[in-house]
Amino acid sequence: MPLVGRKMEGRYIHLHPEGPLGPENLEKLREARVGDTRRVVLTNDAGLPIHYELTVREVTERILPDVDDAFARQVDPEAEDLDQLQANLRQKIQEAFERESHKRLTHYIADHFVRNAQLEVPTSLFENYVDTLVADLEREGYAREEIDRDAVREEHRASIIWNLKWYLLRKQLIETEEITVDDAAVDERIQEIIAADETQANQIRNHYRRPENRRSLRQDLISDALFERLKSYAKVKVIHKPSRELRKAS
Repeated sequence: MPLVGRKMEGRYIHLHPEGPLGPENLEKLREARVGDTRRVVLTNDAGLPIHYELTVREVTERILPDVDDAFARQVDPEAEDLDQLQANLRQKIQEAFERESHKRLTHYIADHFVRNAQLEVPTSLFENYVDTLVADLEREGYAREEIDRDAVREEHRASIIWNLKWYLLRKQLIETEEITVDDAAVDERIQEIIAADETQANQIRNHYRRPENRRSLRQDLISDALFERLKSYAKVKVIHKPSRELRKAS
């Protein structure tokens, strides 16, 4: 349960070294027995720490099945045997690393502009961002009187300033580079999303019928177009590394 008082029962936590708990929390729980209580700290989407007190009700062991062709078909309906499952997994892993590589490159480009720009963040914009972080904490279950606004402001000052500088720079770069995305491009992207998961076609269409979701998708496409333009101005050197090195770096 969170230390602010909300109680959640019957939750299963998988003790996996690459899971969301992190090594410090994992070590706290590894030797816990039924009836033991442990305190852990997780991070929410806003990067803020959330404190939990966990009481162990049951400890179970997961028994892994035999890795054979039947297992392959159960895990991936598109795989006829174990070899095809391995090939499919290899492709998905490669795609995941490519997405991560793209994410790191775009952040590097954005960081270059942020570090070199002579730009002051307006106080009003900064305080509005702090308001957003405080609101995130309230949604997590904290009471307003329990939140130290000054502590939130100082703890996240550097990331707030970075995000706001990039927000202002991005806006100016889009205008300077004359980056636009029309309705046809948005519709095309929606169709691509549907094609990737046709079983959810109706839900996807309904999701993007909401104006705010369609606007968000348009902004994503504008960002993609902007970074493609900026990459065309940069010298990008591709370096191939083993996956184990990439995992260590992350």
